[in-house]
Amino acid sequence: MTFYVEVVLTFMPKRQIEYVVLHNPEVFAVVFAVVILLISILRASTLVRGQVEVSTLAMVVLLSLPAGLVEGYGIYQAIKKTLSKSLRSQDLGLIYAVFFVAAVVEVGFVQALLLLSSS
Repeated sequence: MTFYVEVVLTFMPKRQIEYVVLHNPEVFAVVFAVVILLISILRASTLVRGQVEVSTLAMVVLLSLPAGLVEGYGIYQAIKKTLSKSLRSQDLGLIYAVFFVAAVVEVGFVQALLLLSSS
């Protein structure tokens, strides 16, 4: 993301279309976080039989909600701070800690899902 910001600010002409993401970092961060979370939920719902089952999708969404919220918050903060050019080392450490917590919760969720599906 930092590379994108620097390329746009340095090389792109000063047209409105190139600066949409930079002028609205919150909107872009929310959209990007939602897309990543949807992909993560669909990936987790394919673990049991290798395909998305609509009957279990609601349960997977409900069970993955805590990890998804934490992960979504981390993605949102990372993109928003990068695009607004206010990313400091302290912010980066906090974002990494949020992603670590989300990873631990998600691994626990996947293990629980696999355990429930085998019984």
